Amino acid sequence: TQSAGLPALDAALSGRLGLGRTTVSGNISAGKEGSIRLLGSLPRDPDGALGLAVAGELDAGLANKALAAGGQRLTGRLALDATVRGTAVAPLASGVATLSGGSFEDPLQGVRLDGIQARILAQGEEVLIERASATTRNGGTLAASGRVRLAPDAGFPGAFRIQGNRALLVSNETMQAIADLSLELSGALAERPR
Repeated sequence: TQSAGLPALDAALSGRLGLGRTTVSGNISAGKEGSIRLLGSLPRDPDGALGLAVAGELDAGLANKALAAGGQRLTGRLALDATVRGTAVAPLASGVATLSGGSFEDPLQGVRLDGIQARILAQGEEVLIERASATTRNGGTLAASGRVRLAPDAGFPGAFRIQGNRALLVSNETMQAIADLSLELSGALAERPR
């Protein structure tokens, strides 16, 4: 985990191999950075029914070692409560992930976002950004919402809207950009979005 920029992990997992299914339960802890709990069962047959639950809290700063090469920094707390059903071939997710008290800083580009809040819902084959918001250094705001279908073969079709009010997007020695904006992105998001 050190080479991946992650802290040491303490994992306690147990399971039982039964008739066509494997049950699992346990906890993975990264110390003060948070922990994740797992509970459920997996089929041995790819067409068998999945039943997994994942819940816990993580410090968003876990990503900082990976971001450090670009001089970027992230803070905040991520809470996760989700289940995966369906089959291994066609999984269906449900649950919620929330980010609170977040901030993002990129000194090289002059970008700083504070008060980052987000709530993301998984609803079967679709992931919905119910709300996401942040403030910029000058008191401006950014907000986003949207949805994406978990269909890699179709290029992850979806639609997103980003709105800004007097948002300070860039502030460095070369330029300063403050914008009111309303952007929409739709279509196959991994291929040719509009």
